[in-house]
Amino acid sequence: MSQHIEKALMAPDDSGRFQVELAFRVYVELGPTEDMGKTHDGCRKNYPITGGYFKGPNISGVVIPGGADVSLERNDGVAEIGAVYRLKADNGQIILIDNQGIWRSAQPEDGSKDGHYLRTNPKFIAPEGPHDWLNKSMFIGTVDDFEGENTLIVSMYRVSGS
Repeated sequence: MSQHIEKALMAPDDSGRFQVELAFRVYVELGPTEDMGKTHDGCRKNYPITGGYFKGPNISGVVIPGGADVSLERNDGVAEIGAVYRLKADNGQIILIDNQGIWRSAQPEDGSKDGHYLRTNPKFIAPEGPHDWLNKSMFIGTVDDFEGENTLIVSMYRVSGS
């Protein structure tokens, strides 16, 4: 390996070059949990998405009923999250979210307030127009319980920097 490559690989941590800004938060209402049982790769559960609403600095609207939040509880204690749902913005545009992530017990370095680590990577499909900025950036998300077992707050943050 050349010294130039070695130097580049050993460069100081530059993760501070990234910033996140709140895009919006979604209040998600869930139906009764559907236990799908044990499969070859773990236990699956579906949390049907039955409604809700969302709001951010540049966007707001409602959650369209009919989405699904399916989790896979792996043998190592990590749950893989796979949620697909639709939002209807106040201007009538429909936005699809494919929100993949993981949930696990927190480690000391996670800085968790509630003892859990839950991060997602939401991807959007928005029509051309005022909300297509969702198609043009990377996002990270968090999920927090809210007012009981059947509601969540999902926060979406746009990642910027260079």
